[in-house]
Amino acid sequence: MKNQEIEPIYNERVNATLKGLLEGKTRETLAEEFGLGGWKSLDIYMRRKGFAWEGSNSTYIPALNKADKILEELNSSAPLKAEMIIKRFEEMGDDSDPRAIAKEFGFKDHRELGEYMQSKQLFWDSEKKNYGVMFGDTVNETLAEMAISKDKTIQQEVTKRNTSISGDSEESMELAPYLPLLELLLQNKDRLLTLLMPESDGTVPKYAVPGTTKTQSLYMSELLVRLMKEFCDSRNLKQRDVVETALIEYFKRYGYQREVDKLLQKR
Repeated sequence: MKNQEIEPIYNERVNATLKGLLEGKTRETLAEEFGLGGWKSLDIYMRRKGFAWEGSNSTYIPALNKADKILEELNSSAPLKAEMIIKRFEEMGDDSDPRAIAKEFGFKDHRELGEYMQSKQLFWDSEKKNYGVMFGDTVNETLAEMAISKDKTIQQEVTKRNTSISGDSEESMELAPYLPLLELLLQNKDRLLTLLMPESDGTVPKYAVPGTTKTQSLYMSELLVRLMKEFCDSRNLKQRDVVETALIEYFKRYGYQREVDKLLQKR
C-alpha cells in the first residue's frame, strides 16, 4: 500500500495528464476525456506509473521526488521527540519493544505512543519495524478496504438474522432489537464512509465565511493554544482561518449541516 520506489514512466497518457493539468484542467475533466470512471481511477493510474499528487501545485510529480520532499520536511520540522523515538527503534532493531519505548518516552502505553506518532503523520511500518512516512491515500485505502469487508459482514449478518428471526428461538428474540440498527448502518453506508474517510490531499480547507469580522475572546488550554500555533506555523496559516474551519467542520459533523450550508451560501 505504500508508494513503490519506481522510476516515473512518461507515456502518452501521462504526458497528456501533465499537460492538461498545466493548462488548468481538473482531474475530473481529464478522467472523463480518457474514459475513466472518475478522478480516483486517474490517480491510481498515475501512481502505478510512478507519480504522486502534489496538492500545493495541483499536479503530479515523480513519487520519488515527493518522498524526498516529505522526508526533508520531516527531518527539518518534525518534533525532536518523534525523531528520537524513530532513532530509538533503529537502535534496538529487531529487539525493539514498543511498550518499553513508550514508557521510556513518557507515554502510558504503546497505543498512546502510536496516537502521538500518527498526529505527526508518522505511521507504523511492519516491514521496517519502525515509524515512518506513508504516502498517497494509504490510510484512506486501508479504511476503505475495512469498510467494504465490514459492509459485507453486516449484509450477511442481516440476511442471516432476518431469516432466523421468523423462528421462535430465544437467541432470535434477543437479537431482534438490533436488526434495525444494522439496516440503518447499511442505508447510510455512503455517508458513514464520507465521515470516516474525508477525501483530502493534505490541504487544509478554507471557507469564505460571510459577515463582518468581530473580536471574540476564548479561553482554552495553554497546551492546546501551543499546539494550534505549531500547526499554523507548519502550514503557514492564520489562527483565525483554522478556528473558522474547525467550527464549520464541527457544526457539519454534529447536526448543523443545513445551517452551515445556508451560512456559506450567503453573500
